[in-house]
Amino acid sequence: MKTMKNSLTNNQPLKVVIILFAVGLMISAYAQKPENLPIKNYAVGNLINALNSDNDGLRKSAIYLAGKHKIKEVVDVLTVRLSREKEPGMKILTALSLYNIGDARGMDFVQIAAKTDPDLRVRRMCDAIFTEYLQDNSQNSAELLDEF
Repeated sequence: MKTMKNSLTNNQPLKVVIILFAVGLMISAYAQKPENLPIKNYAVGNLINALNSDNDGLRKSAIYLAGKHKIKEVVDVLTVRLSREKEPGMKILTALSLYNIGDARGMDFVQIAAKTDPDLRVRRMCDAIFTEYLQDNSQNSAELLDEF
């Protein structure tokens, strides 16, 4: 009985690697061919499943990939994750991912976390991330005004 349980446990890292590889391939396909709607829906659906996973490693990779590829379709999921995550590092990674995506709705949640999160480190990092977001947007607005 122990050998059967050990073999199941030993296969879990392999399963996680395979899932991460598949999600990465789908996101890469999405980034290269955004006009291909079935791949986009399939990749975003898998990414959402990974973001909601109980597996910390899978969830962390999905959060990172969502921000790296600026996938706006997962902003709502990331904002929920920001409020529900227990580990401070995961909250900060989620805030950074929302910053990379650049959606104003997501940044509103980063601002809220900067003021209300119980962890001091998360509050400080979210405040710094939100401040950077405001500076980026004020520079972009100034550049647009200069064009007129």
